[in-house]
Amino acid sequence: MLKICSHIIIPMHSKYNVVSDLQNYMFSKQIPITPPLIATVVPIRQPVVIKSLFFSPRGQQDTLFWCFYVMANGMVSYEKEVASFEKEKVEKIKYISILRKNKDLLKQNNIHKFSEIETNLSLDKQVNLNTFFALCALEKLNAIVIKNRIYADLVADATSQIHILHCHNGKFKLEYEMGDISNLSYPTTLFKLPLKSISSYKLNELQTISNKLEIVLPLECKKKQDIYVLIKECLNKIDCI
Repeated sequence: MLKICSHIIIPMHSKYNVVSDLQNYMFSKQIPITPPLIATVVPIRQPVVIKSLFFSPRGQQDTLFWCFYVMANGMVSYEKEVASFEKEKVEKIKYISILRKNKDLLKQNNIHKFSEIETNLSLDKQVNLNTFFALCALEKLNAIVIKNRIYADLVADATSQIHILHCHNGKFKLEYEMGDISNLSYPTTLFKLPLKSISSYKLNELQTISNKLEIVLPLECKKKQDIYVLIKECLNKIDCI
C-alpha cells in the first residue's frame, strides 16, 4: 500500500528516515540570512561661514593707525582694549617719544621729515603714509599699502613676512594672512610710489608705468616730458595714498 504526500511517493514500510528520503528535494547549502536593513541617519552639514579676509577697524576714524596697532600688538590685544580716541592719543604720544630716540633707525629706512611726523602724531586726526611707515620701522614691521593701481611699501626686516593693507574710499583694511616678500606679484602689476623726477626714468620705463596705470597714450605722445605729465595727472586723479 502506498501513501501519496505532496506528490512524493514514500513506501509505508520503508526503514529509511523520512528526512533522508527528502534530501534530494532540499537545498544543498544553507541559505544565508540577510540582516535586517538599518536606516542610517546622515547628519545635515551646516553651511560653512566664510570669515572676512580683512580686518577693518570698527568705529575709529584713523583706520590706518589701528591697522598698525593690530600689526604690532595682534588681534587679541585689539579686542581686549577699548579702542577709544583717548587710547589712540596715548599710543601716538608714546611713539613720539620712541621716535625721538630712534631717528637713526628711521634714516636707515629712508624716512625723514621727523618734525612733520611728530606733528602728524600729535595734532592730526589721522596718520599719513609717511608716519605709518615710520611706526612700522620702529617696530620692524614690513608693510605694503595698495590703492587702485598704485602701492607703497616698507621692508624693515627682509627675513619676516609682509603685512598687506588696502585703501578704499579713504579707509584702510588689513589682510589677516601675511604674504611672503619673495612671492608678491604687486611690483610687476602695480606702480610703486613715489613718482621720481623725470630725469630718473628712461622713455621705455615711463611707457611701462603708463601701462601699469592703464593710461592710453595718444599716438603723438612720444616724448618723455609728455608721458611724464600724463602720469602725474593720473596719479593726482587717483588721489595718491
